Amino acid sequence: MRKPTRVAIIDDGINETIFNEKFLEYNLEIDAELQVVSRRNYHDLDFNHATICASIIRKYTKCDLMSSIKILNERAKSTVNQLVRAVEWCIEKEMDLVNISLGSTLNLDYEFLRNVVNQAYDRGMIIIAAQSNEGIFTYPASLTNVIGVNCDKAGIYTEREFAFNIYPLNGIDITANARHKLKDYLGREFITQNSNSFAAPVVTSIINDFLKQKPKMTIEEIRGKLRTASLNTDLTEYYPNVYHFLDWIKEAIIFVINDQGNPYNIEYYDFKVREIIYIDSNDVHVITHLISSYLSGSMQTLKTTDTVVIVNQISSYMSDGQGNLYLKELSKYGKDIVYLGENIDKDVLQLLEIDGIKNIKLYHQIINKSDILNKASRDVQIPFIFIYDFDGVKMNSLLFLLSKKFRENGYSLVTVSDSPQEILSGHKIVNPFKEGAFFESSLASLCSVHDPDIMIIGVKRALAFSRDKSTVDRMMNNFQSDLHMFIINDVSDLYNINDIICERSDNVLVLSNINETSSFECGGNVINCVAEDAIDKLYFFTLNFFRS
Repeated sequence: MRKPTRVAIIDDGINETIFNEKFLEYNLEIDAELQVVSRRNYHDLDFNHATICASIIRKYTKCDLMSSIKILNERAKSTVNQLVRAVEWCIEKEMDLVNISLGSTLNLDYEFLRNVVNQAYDRGMIIIAAQSNEGIFTYPASLTNVIGVNCDKAGIYTEREFAFNIYPLNGIDITANARHKLKDYLGREFITQNSNSFAAPVVTSIINDFLKQKPKMTIEEIRGKLRTASLNTDLTEYYPNVYHFLDWIKEAIIFVINDQGNPYNIEYYDFKVREIIYIDSNDVHVITHLISSYLSGSMQTLKTTDTVVIVNQISSYMSDGQGNLYLKELSKYGKDIVYLGENIDKDVLQLLEIDGIKNIKLYHQIINKSDILNKASRDVQIPFIFIYDFDGVKMNSLLFLLSKKFRENGYSLVTVSDSPQEILSGHKIVNPFKEGAFFESSLASLCSVHDPDIMIIGVKRALAFSRDKSTVDRMMNNFQSDLHMFIINDVSDLYNINDIICERSDNVLVLSNINETSSFECGGNVINCVAEDAIDKLYFFTLNFFRS
């Protein structure tokens, strides 16, 4: 006999009297003190937000069991802690489906919501969440382990129709119909607003039907079925187990191949790093054997590790397709994979799916992002800071710590790097010299999705190939920036760009520990980047620069 599917709605509380039946399994509230209490003293005939969401779900599917968890107050406000506690309660009560037609666009809420969403994923709970009606990156809707939904603003779809979004930059998987014909408690018909809140319940109803057919489907399997059921079924270049965000990583082992000279500090990652193993070899077969031997001998470590990361610095010297060996070998251990290197082909992505390991997540830059980073207006009215890293080591830690400082003080920002491995620290990866205007429009796209207060762009990889003045000149002439920072720990690099520093001394900052930088004839700004208070000084310098 099939186990009943349990659906929960986290919102402002379902008023079931309107339906002339008592169908709620739980009717609860998370109060301001985060206590889970029975809901009392409310207007049970109010056709409020949660009741409309429940009506939409019930219009299209029969729910075995439905529960209501109220977190929104009379002003439709709540705290991130109430939302986290509500999701935790759903995990404790083993809910199968959770509909959330609310969320946060604040950077500070990311970590709290990511952690509880990943806990829910581990327990097999499916969360469907609406994007903010502001149309920007939303937590939890935009997270990998959530089915994110927005509405069809063009009004093309009806009833349960929807489109499946391929590798969306905003993290929103589904665009669905939000205008539904319902009846109030007096039998009067009305049509719901065309808002993201009322698109999410449609998707919840569809997934509820999926789970009736096959209980305990994974989110990867559900995405596959949604793709098949969508109106845009001709989805080329789509691989269900390949992702372009890394918010799903909780704990990882990192293998670094032929990059011992570049230290990887475990403090500057967006997840917990169990261990970093350096491998010194140019032979792909030897490397694969060493990785496999380590993993085979570390089964206890693997129990708490969900992801294996390979930073392959020799990939450009490998033959076409040789990177496939890594993926095929790693897939045997059932762990999610991040492969930062070249020389894999798309055939291996199909092979991973065919071999029955669809639940393994894979990140790789083989997915062409030119279709998702495009067409945005380039007229972006926020401060842009470029950091040029001639040192080759300090940029990642600087980006990580400086962005953390801004977020702690209530600012929203996006950090960008041209070095693929720095996606591990939460930075967006864009190549500044790709396809002409691609870079500039990509930055504009990121701004339109995240709506940041500030954007910081780190340039390191480009300088590794050409450390002369022309590279910096090209960057500074092609891309408008408000402030330029240079990380320099070599006197020769300092002399190479001395003219640039003097020409633009009013919006240039040098980060260095070289004594020579303290006495620029042109009066350039200098901060000792190895001093204990370097990040604080850099933060306040940046604030004062833009305020003035």
